[in-house]
Amino acid sequence: MGLNDTLNNLQKKSEEDRAWEEQIPALKEEWKKDIDDLFGLMRVDFLGSHVESGSIRFHDVAVQRHEDMIGGYDTVELQIIAGDAIVIVSPVARMVFGSEGTVSMKRRNTVREVLLHRNRAGKPSTEWTVSSSDASILSAPERHPLTKENFEVALDQLLR
Repeated sequence: MGLNDTLNNLQKKSEEDRAWEEQIPALKEEWKKDIDDLFGLMRVDFLGSHVESGSIRFHDVAVQRHEDMIGGYDTVELQIIAGDAIVIVSPVARMVFGSEGTVSMKRRNTVREVLLHRNRAGKPSTEWTVSSSDASILSAPERHPLTKENFEVALDQLLR
């Protein structure tokens, strides 16, 4: 490979990097919107009846995240509060191997964790799946569709 090839390759890489950097703000906004939509689904569709009965309440906590590929951004953690127990639902990263975003659910002061995986690839809307490495929560390590039933099973096990 001669100097011309090297210079052409460097120019091409520079153009690809510039194109990627132009996409970053939109990727961050899409990720934050999907997080907000997920938290809305949890608050209303999955846990709304428990909120109405007073057995569950929520608290939002502003957090910052930083990822190597997209840089820093502000987002929110959702705390699900049931009595003295608090389950923290926290965005982990948008750029993650095996999904297009991961959110963790973990009861405060425990090690048990549930992961929510975002998938948008070729789909008109966001799909979420749920998994846990702990077979007592969900059949591990399979990913299950994020339905009200699967969410309630996972939350119930985290709260025990």
